[in-house]
Amino acid sequence: MKTRNLTLALALLSVACMTTSRTDLVITKVIEAAANGSACTFETSTNELTYSTLNPTTNFGLVGAVVENHISDPSAMNPILRTNSAYFQPETLVADYEVIGGGATIARQAIPVSGVVVPAGGEGTIGGPMLPGALVAAIPSGTFIRVSFHIEGRLYDGSRVKTNVRDYMFRICTTCTTNTCL
Repeated sequence: MKTRNLTLALALLSVACMTTSRTDLVITKVIEAAANGSACTFETSTNELTYSTLNPTTNFGLVGAVVENHISDPSAMNPILRTNSAYFQPETLVADYEVIGGGATIARQAIPVSGVVVPAGGEGTIGGPMLPGALVAAIPSGTFIRVSFHIEGRLYDGSRVKTNVRDYMFRICTTCTTNTCL
Protein backbone atom coordinates (compact mmCIF):
# COMPACT_ATOMS: atom_id res chain seq x y z
CA MET A 1 0.00 0.00 0.00
CA LYS A 2 2.85 2.41 0.80
CA THR A 3 4.46 1.81 -2.61
CA ARG A 4 1.23 2.69 -4.40
CA ASN A 5 0.85 5.93 -2.42
CA LEU A 6 4.48 6.86 -3.06
CA THR A 7 4.06 6.22 -6.80
CA LEU A 8 0.95 8.39 -6.91
CA ALA A 9 2.70 11.18 -4.99
CA LEU A 10 5.69 11.08 -7.36
CA ALA A 11 3.40 11.17 -10.40
CA LEU A 12 1.53 14.20 -9.05
CA LEU A 13 4.80 15.93 -8.18
CA SER A 14 6.22 15.40 -11.68
CA VAL A 15 3.09 16.85 -13.28
CA ALA A 16 3.25 19.89 -10.98
CA CYS A 17 6.84 20.64 -12.06
CA MET A 18 6.18 20.59 -15.81
CA THR A 19 6.49 23.72 -17.89
CA THR A 20 3.23 24.56 -19.59
CA SER A 21 3.18 26.05 -23.07
CA ARG A 22 0.81 29.00 -23.12
CA THR A 23 -1.00 30.27 -26.19
CA ASP A 24 -1.51 33.56 -24.40
CA LEU A 25 2.23 34.33 -24.05
CA VAL A 26 3.09 35.30 -27.62
CA ILE A 27 6.41 36.35 -29.16
CA THR A 28 5.18 38.89 -31.71
CA LYS A 29 8.52 39.96 -33.19
CA VAL A 30 12.29 39.81 -32.81
CA ILE A 31 14.17 43.12 -32.77
CA GLU A 32 17.75 44.34 -32.69
CA ALA A 33 18.94 46.79 -30.06
CA ALA A 34 19.85 50.32 -31.09
CA ALA A 35 22.85 52.31 -29.88
CA ASN A 36 21.74 55.04 -27.51
CA GLY A 37 24.93 56.89 -26.62
CA SER A 38 27.22 54.32 -25.04
CA ALA A 39 24.36 51.94 -24.20
CA CYS A 40 22.27 49.59 -26.31
CA THR A 41 18.52 49.67 -25.77
CA PHE A 42 15.52 47.76 -27.07
CA GLU A 43 12.40 49.65 -28.19
CA THR A 44 9.26 47.56 -28.62
CA SER A 45 8.17 49.85 -31.48
CA THR A 46 11.24 48.86 -33.56
CA ASN A 47 10.39 47.06 -36.80
CA GLU A 48 11.42 43.44 -37.16
CA LEU A 49 14.04 42.68 -39.82
CA THR A 50 13.83 39.72 -42.19
CA TYR A 51 17.17 38.58 -40.76
CA SER A 52 20.12 39.97 -38.82
CA THR A 53 23.67 40.00 -40.17
CA LEU A 54 26.08 38.68 -37.58
CA ASN A 55 29.87 38.91 -37.47
CA PRO A 56 30.90 36.18 -34.99
CA THR A 57 34.12 38.02 -34.10
CA THR A 58 32.28 41.11 -32.84
CA ASN A 59 28.65 40.06 -32.19
CA PHE A 60 26.78 37.62 -29.96
CA GLY A 61 23.39 37.63 -31.69
CA LEU A 62 21.91 39.77 -28.93
CA VAL A 63 18.32 40.37 -29.96
CA GLY A 64 15.11 41.04 -28.10
CA ALA A 65 11.87 39.11 -28.31
CA VAL A 66 8.77 41.24 -27.89
CA VAL A 67 6.35 39.19 -25.78
CA GLU A 68 2.66 39.99 -25.39
CA ASN A 69 0.92 38.64 -22.29
CA HIS A 70 -2.74 37.87 -23.01
CA ILE A 71 -3.39 36.20 -19.64
CA SER A 72 -6.37 37.74 -17.84
CA ASP A 73 -5.78 39.54 -14.56
CA PRO A 74 -7.20 37.12 -11.95
CA SER A 75 -7.47 39.77 -9.22
CA ALA A 76 -10.86 40.83 -10.58
CA MET A 77 -12.19 37.30 -9.94
CA ASN A 78 -10.89 37.22 -6.39
CA PRO A 79 -11.32 40.66 -4.79
CA ILE A 80 -10.43 39.31 -1.34
CA LEU A 81 -6.80 38.50 -2.22
CA ARG A 82 -6.48 41.36 -4.73
CA THR A 83 -3.33 39.94 -6.31
CA ASN A 84 -2.37 39.65 -9.93
CA SER A 85 -0.49 36.39 -10.45
CA ALA A 86 -0.45 36.67 -14.26
CA TYR A 87 2.84 38.59 -14.53
CA PHE A 88 5.43 36.69 -16.63
CA GLN A 89 9.03 36.64 -15.32
CA PRO A 90 11.41 35.38 -18.07
CA GLU A 91 14.26 33.06 -17.11
CA THR A 92 15.61 31.03 -20.04
CA LEU A 93 15.65 31.20 -23.83
CA VAL A 94 15.70 27.69 -25.32
CA ALA A 95 17.02 27.67 -28.89
CA ASP A 96 17.31 25.03 -31.60
CA TYR A 97 19.50 25.76 -34.61
CA GLU A 98 19.40 24.80 -38.28
CA VAL A 99 22.36 25.69 -40.48
CA ILE A 100 20.81 26.30 -43.92
CA GLY A 101 22.76 24.30 -46.50
CA GLY A 102 24.02 21.85 -43.88
CA GLY A 103 27.66 21.18 -43.20
CA ALA A 104 27.48 22.03 -39.50
CA THR A 105 25.30 21.34 -36.51
CA ILE A 106 24.72 23.40 -33.42
CA ALA A 107 23.35 21.74 -30.28
CA ARG A 108 20.28 23.05 -28.47
CA GLN A 109 21.13 25.88 -26.07
CA ALA A 110 19.43 27.02 -22.85
CA ILE A 111 20.45 30.66 -22.44
CA PRO A 112 19.70 32.80 -19.37
CA VAL A 113 17.80 35.94 -20.39
CA SER A 114 16.99 39.30 -18.96
CA GLY A 115 14.16 41.64 -19.56
CA VAL A 116 11.16 43.22 -18.05
CA VAL A 117 8.44 41.37 -16.22
CA VAL A 118 5.57 41.23 -18.72
CA PRO A 119 2.31 42.30 -17.03
CA ALA A 120 -1.08 40.81 -17.79
CA GLY A 121 -2.48 42.58 -20.84
CA GLY A 122 0.89 44.18 -21.62
CA GLU A 123 4.04 43.60 -23.61
CA GLY A 124 7.73 43.62 -22.89
CA THR A 125 11.09 43.00 -24.53
CA ILE A 126 13.22 40.10 -23.38
CA GLY A 127 16.82 40.17 -24.58
CA GLY A 128 19.31 37.36 -24.92
CA PRO A 129 22.41 36.32 -26.91
CA MET A 130 21.10 33.74 -29.38
CA LEU A 131 24.37 33.04 -31.18
CA PRO A 132 27.48 33.42 -29.03
CA GLY A 133 30.59 33.55 -31.25
CA ALA A 134 31.90 30.16 -30.13
CA LEU A 135 28.80 28.46 -31.57
CA VAL A 136 29.26 29.87 -35.07
CA ALA A 137 33.04 30.43 -35.32
CA ALA A 138 33.55 27.60 -37.84
CA ILE A 139 30.51 28.39 -40.00
CA PRO A 140 31.45 29.95 -43.36
CA SER A 141 30.58 33.54 -44.20
CA GLY A 142 27.32 33.91 -46.14
CA THR A 143 25.62 31.00 -44.36
CA PHE A 144 22.15 31.46 -42.88
CA ILE A 145 21.16 30.00 -39.53
CA ARG A 146 17.53 29.54 -38.52
CA VAL A 147 16.94 29.77 -34.78
CA SER A 148 13.69 28.28 -33.45
CA PHE A 149 13.24 29.42 -29.88
CA HIS A 150 10.86 29.92 -27.00
CA ILE A 151 11.20 31.63 -23.63
CA GLU A 152 10.58 29.83 -20.35
CA GLY A 153 9.82 31.51 -17.07
CA ARG A 154 7.39 31.75 -14.19
CA LEU A 155 4.15 33.46 -13.44
CA TYR A 156 3.86 35.25 -10.10
CA ASP A 157 1.85 32.30 -8.75
CA GLY A 158 4.97 30.12 -9.20
CA SER A 159 3.79 28.07 -12.17
CA ARG A 160 6.37 27.41 -14.90
CA VAL A 161 5.27 28.51 -18.37
CA LYS A 162 6.73 29.08 -21.81
CA THR A 163 5.89 31.20 -24.82
CA ASN A 164 5.09 30.08 -28.33
CA VAL A 165 7.94 28.97 -30.60
CA ARG A 166 9.32 31.67 -32.91
CA ASP A 167 11.80 31.41 -35.80
CA TYR A 168 14.41 34.03 -36.63
CA MET A 169 17.22 34.06 -39.20
CA PHE A 170 20.84 35.17 -38.90
CA ARG A 171 23.32 35.56 -41.77
CA ILE A 172 26.96 34.97 -40.90
CA CYS A 173 29.34 37.54 -42.39
CA THR A 174 32.94 37.61 -41.17
CA THR A 175 33.85 40.69 -43.23
CA CYS A 176 30.75 42.84 -42.63
CA THR A 177 30.38 45.82 -40.37
CA THR A 178 27.30 44.99 -38.33
CA ASN A 179 25.11 46.57 -35.68
CA THR A 180 27.43 47.09 -32.69
CA CYS A 181 24.58 46.20 -30.33
CA LEU A 182 23.96 42.84 -31.99
